[in-house]
Amino acid sequence: MCATRGSLPRRPLDRAPSADLEQLDQVLDRIVVKRFIEVAAKRLTDGEFRVAFLGWFMDESDEAIAKALGTTVKTIRAHRCSAKKKINTFANRDGYEITFTDTDVAR
Repeated sequence: MCATRGSLPRRPLDRAPSADLEQLDQVLDRIVVKRFIEVAAKRLTDGEFRVAFLGWFMDESDEAIAKALGTTVKTIRAHRCSAKKKINTFANRDGYEITFTDTDVAR
């Protein structure tokens, strides 16, 4: 016999076991990150995208990114600044606000 929607137990999210909420958070985080990357890949230049990905998702330092990409730290910071502006522009248009935890100073 198949379970129907009406036969499934219901419980509010605030009463769900913490493991269930952690799994939900992980799924939502993956969805948000995937969507962010899809949009950023379309809106950012290749350089901006590489710097954003390596810095924000891989947590690489400016120096490590500059070395990996064969450029200067100044260029890395310029790409990050430009990427932030573009991301805020398209995020704000959709009614969202993105807060960046890094700054444009050396990390």
